[in-house]
Amino acid sequence: MGPGVFGGPYNIDRFLDAVRALHIRHIHLHSLAGYVPEASDFFQKVCEKAQVRYDVTVHDYMAACPRINLIDRSGLYCGEPDLGSCEHCIATDSSPFGKPSVWHWRDRYARLFGGARKVFVPDPDVQRRMERFFPGVEFELRRHPELRSVTLMRRRATARRSAPSVRIALLGALGPHKGSALLEQVATAARQQGSPVSFVVVGYTDRDDRLRQLGVEITGRYPREEGPRRLAMANADFVWLSSVWPETYAYTLSVAFIARVYPVAFDMGALGTRIREACWGLLLPLDLMLDPAALARTLVEVRPRAASAAFPGGVQTYAEGDFLQSYYQLSVLQSAA
Repeated sequence: MGPGVFGGPYNIDRFLDAVRALHIRHIHLHSLAGYVPEASDFFQKVCEKAQVRYDVTVHDYMAACPRINLIDRSGLYCGEPDLGSCEHCIATDSSPFGKPSVWHWRDRYARLFGGARKVFVPDPDVQRRMERFFPGVEFELRRHPELRSVTLMRRRATARRSAPSVRIALLGALGPHKGSALLEQVATAARQQGSPVSFVVVGYTDRDDRLRQLGVEITGRYPREEGPRRLAMANADFVWLSSVWPETYAYTLSVAFIARVYPVAFDMGALGTRIREACWGLLLPLDLMLDPAALARTLVEVRPRAASAAFPGGVQTYAEGDFLQSYYQLSVLQSAA
């Protein structure tokens, strides 16, 4: 429920009345996408006036960049240039929030973070990046909770295919930041090269028709809990996590771990951290993003290995019965007073 429900984004008094009437003791902010730019100041001020503590979780880079995912006009990771370049990028190419001043945008989020009890980040890579953007803020590492019981699947042997064919799966909802455009370029290059490779998207994309014309199989949407089973059913040699921005966590990697399907990704963001920590998977150099033909050849040459019986799964779980303590590290909820 957003502040607009209470008579506009600036009607703090009516929002405060609702907070008090509902006896809210703690607030956890996950994302302000879809709100007015002033929402970061609004919620900080509401919590201050209501004397309610709040936490913030960083799910993407919206606090640092109005384009959210650190992708510029190239469609790829921008490399996090200096502030002047960021101002020019937004002024020239805009963002989902229009063309706000980047320094003003970050200043608002610095105030929001500064008033929080905790600012959680789901990966050490996110922590390092956010500390560069907000050097005065303390970011606390907290893996995203995956509360449901995690049972690692016993990977079935893939069906025998005519050697040396390779079947590559991609997973989830693929838009440009998840690599849909790059997949189209790689599939085109593979066809031109006559590579013995096929692609299957376990999920959907923003360009299903064009990809199908290139021979890419699209399985369609699926319930989230079905992810591991659907990935295993795809009978792929490995899963390519094709994101072209520094992911902050990547639930799709958790699905690959649970399904025990060998993950391949660019060495960037949480995908790089988590695959490296798991000691299972392959990390690709970033320059392959710029060369789809070379990337197509590299993917065909991937030689996946099976996860060991002792593979822990790389998924963080918390005690469901005591989530307040195990995740928030609070014994009781109390006001800021």
